[in-house]
Amino acid sequence: MQSFRAIDLLGAAYPHGHPDSPVRYLGYHPGVVRTGIPAAQPQPLRALSGASLAMFGVSVE
Repeated sequence: MQSFRAIDLLGAAYPHGHPDSPVRYLGYHPGVVRTGIPAAQPQPLRALSGASLAMFGVSVE
């Protein structure tokens, strides 16, 4: 969950670090994506997050 905050901060800080750049920064959140992250979590969080990803997650492809 911390990665979402870090990406938001990166996007907010980009114009300050590159004020003359023509590059624009766009953050896109695809929603819940099925990944292998639940395997690294302790029970019961592993079971809950695994079930949530199975129900609501979209494939990585």
